[in-house]
Amino acid sequence: MLSVALYGDKCEELKAAKAAILAIAHVSVQIDVFSDFALLQKAFFTLDMLLIENSLFYHVLPQIQGIIDSTDPQKAIGQKIIITNYTTPITKKQVDAWVDSLGGCEYVKIPTGIGFHAERIHDILYFENKNRKVYVKTPANFYKSSLSLRDAAKLTACDSFASPYVSFLVNLRWVEAVKGRDVALKNGETLPLSQKKAASFRKHYRAYMSKL
Repeated sequence: MLSVALYGDKCEELKAAKAAILAIAHVSVQIDVFSDFALLQKAFFTLDMLLIENSLFYHVLPQIQGIIDSTDPQKAIGQKIIITNYTTPITKKQVDAWVDSLGGCEYVKIPTGIGFHAERIHDILYFENKNRKVYVKTPANFYKSSLSLRDAAKLTACDSFASPYVSFLVNLRWVEAVKGRDVALKNGETLPLSQKKAASFRKHYRAYMSKL
């Protein structure tokens, strides 16, 4: 789920922007609205995107730079935050461009048949082929996509996913242990490990663990 902050001093405009983003393209997103910069500063490094009211943008940028300059570099390692200005009305094209600008493999867009869910790839536990439909499991949701398992494998090829069973594609970072014919996940679930896929899955899991 994307974490987005809207910053501005026009209450009605902030509300309209939040409602527009939540309604557009079925993006899976949490939006917090700030008019107090001190509160925004506390939340800054939890964000994926910061959208600043256009009239305040160039006034706020030096303050944002101040947050970055005064932060322990270790805290910001690997952090990517999109900072941009916005005007209302917000369009679908804008929202899609913001999501795409995150780039890399940190986020993937999951087609659902009625739009897209933008998911942090680390938050996907597994994909499951169930009744000829592929479902996506995250810590908060279990929803139907319009992917095939082959599509899901291509979508996540830049991360550590492997198949323990014909109907599952699992994120190895969520694997707690592999025991016998079971794959125990960190959320408490247990998935099956088939005899046919056991050797390959264990090899992928050992390779993943050796990199940690």
